[in-house]
Order: sequence, then C-alpha cells, then structure tokens
Amino acid sequence: MFDAQSFVAEFEQQDLVSGVAFRRGDSVTHVDFVTDLGGGFAGARCYLVVPDYFPAVAPKCFLKNVEQYPGLNHIDPKGEICLGRWEDVVLNRLCMEAALSFYVAQRLSELKAKHDASDFSDFYHELEAYWQNLPNVMPVASCLGDASTAGRIYYCVEPATRNTFVPKWIDGGGESALRETYVKNTSEYGGYLLPLDKPFRPGANQRYDRSLINQLLSEHLADDVRAFVDRQVRKAKACRHSLILFSQTSGNGERSVFGFWLSVKQGQLASPIGGVEAGWEVAPLSISRRNTGYLKQRGGVRHPLQGKHVAVFGLGSVGGHVPIQLAKAGLSNFTLCDPDTLNPENTYRHRLGLNHIGENKATATQRELTSQLAIKSVHVLDKGLEHYLYEHDFSLYDVVVLSIGNCNLELEANDVLRKRFPQLKVVFVWQEPFGAGGHALASSAGAHGCLECLFVDQAGGPASRCLANYLEPSPSSVRSLNGSCSGAFTPYGYQDALKTASLATDLILGLLTEVDPGPSLSSWRNLNGLPSSAVISSRGLMAVEQATGSTAEFVNSKCPACGAG
Repeated sequence: MFDAQSFVAEFEQQDLVSGVAFRRGDSVTHVDFVTDLGGGFAGARCYLVVPDYFPAVAPKCFLKNVEQYPGLNHIDPKGEICLGRWEDVVLNRLCMEAALSFYVAQRLSELKAKHDASDFSDFYHELEAYWQNLPNVMPVASCLGDASTAGRIYYCVEPATRNTFVPKWIDGGGESALRETYVKNTSEYGGYLLPLDKPFRPGANQRYDRSLINQLLSEHLADDVRAFVDRQVRKAKACRHSLILFSQTSGNGERSVFGFWLSVKQGQLASPIGGVEAGWEVAPLSISRRNTGYLKQRGGVRHPLQGKHVAVFGLGSVGGHVPIQLAKAGLSNFTLCDPDTLNPENTYRHRLGLNHIGENKATATQRELTSQLAIKSVHVLDKGLEHYLYEHDFSLYDVVVLSIGNCNLELEANDVLRKRFPQLKVVFVWQEPFGAGGHALASSAGAHGCLECLFVDQAGGPASRCLANYLEPSPSSVRSLNGSCSGAFTPYGYQDALKTASLATDLILGLLTEVDPGPSLSSWRNLNGLPSSAVISSRGLMAVEQATGSTAEFVNSKCPACGAG
C-alpha cells in the first residue's frame, strides 16, 4: 500500500513544491501542495490523488480553481494535469514513493519551463482533447477532411425533445468511413467552417457562449475568410439551429477543429454567421473524426499506398487474411478472385465466419472490406485463375498475390505471367500441413528468382518437391473426416494461416513501397507436435536461423523460368 508519510517526506524535498500535506479519502490518498506552474502562475494550489492500488492504478494530479487560469499545456478544463502515459512510466519498485515524488516534480518542471518561455505549442496540439472535456460539450461525428479552407458544411440532426434537436453528423466533404451509418433517412442543414488566422487560447474565467463566438468572428479571421463570411451573411436566412466550426494550426502541420452548436427552442433567429445575437442557446461542439484519412493516420498507417492496386487470387484460409491486412495498412484498391463458396467446415480456420456461409469467398471479402473499413474500390472476379491467366490484363495491378494451394497452377502462372508481363511483381503464399510452417515468395518479374526455382535441383533437373518446405510430401498430409476424397483437406489451424498471411503482407508492402526490394522467400517454422507419419525435409532439419526469416538464397541459376538454364 502507498506510504503517504514516506511520500510527503520525499516530495517536500523537491524544489518546485511547498506546503505538502496529505489526507485520507475513500481508498485513495490526497496529497495537497503548492507549486509554480511558470508563466507568472506561482502559488498554484494542486493536489495528487494516489489510489491504494498504486502503482497498479495510476495516480492523478489536479489544479484547484482551474477556471482562474488560461489554457495551459497539459491541463484540461477539469483541472487534471497530465502526468504522461502511465503505461510508459517505469518506477523503481524498491522505493516507489521516492520514485513517484521525483517523477511528479519532473513533470511539473517541464510544464513550468514551457510556460516561462510562453511556449503553448502543446496546448494548441491538444486543443481538440481540451475541447472534449469542456462542461456541457456535445460530441458529434464527422467526415471532415481538409479544414484549412472556409466553406459551407452540412449536418443532420435528431430530435432530443419535442422542440429541440441535437447534431448527429457533419459532412465535411471528406472520404467517410461511416457516412451511411449517420445520414440514412435524415435531412441535411447548412453550417460553416471558418479557419482562424490567429490561434485561439482560452483566457482565465473563459465563457464558452455567444460572446466567444463573436470574438472569434471579429478578431481571429483573415481577410479572405472575412470576405466569405460577408457573402454568407447576405445569403443567410433565419433558422432555428445552426453550427459553426473553427479550425486552427496545431503546430504539427495539422489543424485542430472545434465548434459550437446553436439552437432556439421556439421560432427562428437570424443566421449566426454574421454574429450571434441574444436568444441563441450555445453549446461547445466536440468533433469525433470519422474521415478515412484521419482514421488511417490514427491507426498507424505509415505506407504511401495511395493509388496502388493489388489483386489477390485465392481467398481461402491464408489468402482471406491478406486483403484485410493490406487495407488496414492503408491500401484502398483491390481485385479479388476465388470461385469457391464458404462452407461450414471452413468456419474455424477462415477469417470469414458463419454469417458468410454459402457466399462466394471473394464477394464475402468484398463485403467485409466495404462494411468494416469503408473500402469502395473492390472488384470481384468470380472464376478461377485459369480462366484469366492467358488473356486478362494483369498490368492493371501493382502486385499480384497467388494463394491458391495448387502448386501446378501456380507454377503455370509463374511461367505465363513472366512471359506476358515481364515487369509484374508477384507474391506466392502457401501453408504446410500440421502447422509445420508457412512461406511467402516475392518475385519481381524480369529478375532472377521465382517460384520455379524451388522446384529445380542444383543440376537443373526437376525436384520431387518444393525445396522450401519443411516436410516431405506424404499421403498423411491430407486428411478426410468422412472417408471420401471430396472431404479431403490439409490439416492446419487459424493461427498458422494468420502467421503465413502476415509474411505475405510484409512482402507485398515491400514490393509496393520499395524501389527494388529484389526476390525474397520468407518462412516460419514449428515442428512441435507433428504426427509420427510426418517426414521432415532437409530444410526442416536446418538450424532455425538458416531455415526461417527472409532470404534470397533460393534463386537458382538453372531455373528454366528465370535463370540461365
């Protein structure tokens, strides 16, 4: 349990704090203190809340009488002082109280230094988060994209009571991940987006009402935005609700967006764009971004995939994961091909679930991409690869992925595509039985290194098996639960397929983003729990560092498809 007396003794030794005292609360300890926040804000009264379950539960720090202070770095409207991400803090467990004392004092010192330098860049960067914590704030979803240009925006509402409405959705003209969810069967109304020329930072005892809107309209707009406002005033009509959004630079090349919802319970008032008159009820409006670009950035998408197009042939247990993984990496253009339907026996190792039983796998994957990730550019080819191999225009694609599970068809495709489209980039992916391993091979057509290299021995003759595999071919690698050939399957699990698909995705992203990544074979291996009938190949017997990871050593100069042979 937290030792308050020990902490107070340590905390009192820190330069920035004084008047330290503690009091017990309900399962927490409150530590009151006075500090200098910098920027002329000496004597700030604060308190630290330390749960009894500290350090498993994070402590929190608060500024008292926060309304008496202007907007400060890392202090929200409720007075909470951000102590950083607790998940990233590592404290010395042998002296937790001393470590916490030092950490809090260090954080306060960082705030003071920025405030003394009149550096409020952190506040501007976190303005949207600050706005979300205002009292009576109203959240609203939006597909708002670029917020740097003044313009009309459109919103829909839903009734709150008989005479009042609340905003439901703002359509800012950006590519939306959820627009259809919000605008179905609703009417749209016009609002305004106004970029600020001079950034806004709330002052002490700031009121978030019509006086603030009027201040922003009169003092913070550039001449061109002012001209836009004047034009809108001439066109505006009386209304009973409206909204105004403002944007300003956040210091990191992006723009923060915040706004206000305006409504009247009865009758109509003049449009607020020219200035908000008495009678309008005003509430801060917090924007929840739903535009695809923002969500990709927030999701960690870091690959420049704009305009890239990938075709995936074979959407089984392995190939079915690949489009979803690529979409979550930022890819937006797909062609999917698989003639098969999803059967009940596919349920436990395919990404698609019971709700897609009986559907074509390519069509079902298209639905998943559209419904889950708002991917609109998904084309479906509903026949097998053999129907497209000799006439289809594969130059439409930046990368072609083959995950068919038929090495003879894939070898034919390897040969045909290299001849028809010498510059085409192809990734082959396959899974071994019993979860013994998985492989993905990247082949830049026109260069040495292709799938057939793995089926040619060093003398240039045909190999009896794929030389990358960890298991020798065996009748035991195919099973049937009903005793018939029609029920035969290759035994492996969902996690095996997922690992193999991830290998393929990494190679595909490399081909899409690197100038010349070269040929590469990526493999993973797990030979534990194999049945006694399984025969391990010579590659399977190699040391892990030789038999797994990525390599270009598979390239065979005697290969008839890509080598000199």
